[in-house]
Amino acid sequence: MVETNTDGRILQLAVGFGQGAGMMMATEDALLAAVSSYESSVRRMDDWLDYAIRAIEFSRALGSLAAQHALRHARAVIDVPDVEFALKAVRSSELHPLGICRITESESRH
Repeated sequence: MVETNTDGRILQLAVGFGQGAGMMMATEDALLAAVSSYESSVRRMDDWLDYAIRAIEFSRALGSLAAQHALRHARAVIDVPDVEFALKAVRSSELHPLGICRITESESRH
């Protein structure tokens, strides 16, 4: 993986979210909620290459959970409540073999 700047890291996480969400559309507010949940931690990280794949996998899980939550509530578009539900699930779960995502772990303490 190639080292990127902070904006590139956020975009990589957005790609992961989109892969998880599949064909679902998302409101702008939902996307901002997803990005803002990671942004401050990503800006502080010096060792992105050490955990980029795990962070992207968690972002993918976030997108998938948000899409499933929207569908369960008979909506075809991901919105903020779906992202909030997905963030709680991702922050409280340990996905093997990835372990805890350092981004979501540090954000849940704030």
